[in-house]
Amino acid sequence: MPKKKIEINGKGTKFDFRDKKTRLELLPPNFTEAIGKVLTYGAEKYDAHNWMQGMEFSRLIGAMKRHLEEIEFSEDWDPETAEQHTAHIGCCLAFLHYFIEHPEQYEQFDDRVFERGTATAASSNPTLFEVLHEQDKSKKASRRRQPKKKAKKGTTKKSKAG
Repeated sequence: MPKKKIEINGKGTKFDFRDKKTRLELLPPNFTEAIGKVLTYGAEKYDAHNWMQGMEFSRLIGAMKRHLEEIEFSEDWDPETAEQHTAHIGCCLAFLHYFIEHPEQYEQFDDRVFERGTATAASSNPTLFEVLHEQDKSKKASRRRQPKKKAKKGTTKKSKAG
């Protein structure tokens, strides 16, 4: 017990929102638990953190599409795991998110072949790693550019049109 008498009124202060902390309480706990159950099943079937060894992006995209198709056909539960297809999609999405966040480790598994605006595979698609590398080079180059000098007062540029 504190020595000072404290009124319990729910007006305690915590600056989580002002400090822009991630609001993990907004995630539905039943969804994160369902993903955990699928991961537990996978750890027993394969090995814990097996997915971190990497795999082709297309395998994850294909698995998500298959689980989504089951949902579209009104099948909510995966017969192998007895967990919802949404939890399996969540796992695949988490893996893919992690791989994309760490291109230095996983870019060799980025086998996506389509690009926006085309209906066919693009044979010369840059990998995610190449795109990020080019963006980084552009940012560095723009920082090196010198700002333009301002015109002196009282001077004007002559128009080419005359």
